[in-house]
Amino acid sequence: MYDDEVHQVGYGRPPKNRRFREGVSGNPRGRPKGSKNLATTFRKITQEKVQVNGPQGPRMITKLEAGITQLANRAAKGDTKAIRELIHWARVFGDGAANASPPVLNVHFVKALNGKPIKEDLG
Repeated sequence: MYDDEVHQVGYGRPPKNRRFREGVSGNPRGRPKGSKNLATTFRKITQEKVQVNGPQGPRMITKLEAGITQLANRAAKGDTKAIRELIHWARVFGDGAANASPPVLNVHFVKALNGKPIKEDLG
């Protein structure tokens, strides 16, 4: 090899004086020891216990359980956003809720007769 091939500078070949020295980290400060990522923090917080009052009196459940219970309660009251969210998570976890038989709906058809709507109940 020629000397000019060894000392070429370009993509992936920085000048010799700018390269990382052997045995020295390129990120000396790095991530501080003991720092936690988002997943660890989320798991820790959602596993904390809170007291809830139920029909059998107060009991302790995790914050995650409390949140899911509140979501299900809002969905049961008819909150469409909560229903959509609950259906999404039921499909994600495949708990059989998505495979349950569909609800029975009473459908009312409206016929227009001479411009006047008339309700006709078929159920």
